Amino acid sequence: MIESHDFIQNSVRLYPNPNDGVFILTLTVPERKDIVVTVTDIMGHIVYDTAMELMAGMHETVVDMDDPASGIYLLKMQIGDYEIFKKLIIR
Repeated sequence: MIESHDFIQNSVRLYPNPNDGVFILTLTVPERKDIVVTVTDIMGHIVYDTAMELMAGMHETVVDMDDPASGIYLLKMQIGDYEIFKKLIIR
């Protein structure tokens, strides 16, 4: 299971970063996974969240946060009991 987590962790990409609230999230999963993506501001308020069911393979998703304020945000991907965090900069 650890190898699967490392594989997913190493495949996650977020670009462009910085951005204006619209960005592309890519990841590869080795098997079907339920994933929850949450973006929080520096105060911990949820400004975006969505759930996805992904089949094995590479995936590319456009995320549109609908005109967020400029600042630093935290993107969290919940994949089962595993979490991946990425810093997100909105200009």
